Amino acid sequence: MAVLGRGVAVVEHVNNGWIQAVVLNKCTLRITRKHISWDDQNMRWETSPHACVERNRKPLAGKKGKLALLHPRY
Repeated sequence: MAVLGRGVAVVEHVNNGWIQAVVLNKCTLRITRKHISWDDQNMRWETSPHACVERNRKPLAGKKGKLALLHPRY
């Protein structure tokens, strides 16, 4: 879903009234479903940044409360 002026958000959770999405894996947005619309020209779901409630994303905790760094395994 495109959040105009913010970038592309990945939807994590959907219920009857709200959608929870993440932008750049840094912040979580909570958006009411009625503020999301389909744009035929761009062929994508869009919302205004004014329709979002932003929360900071919690860091991933590893052992002993340290931040877990995610490294790709080759």
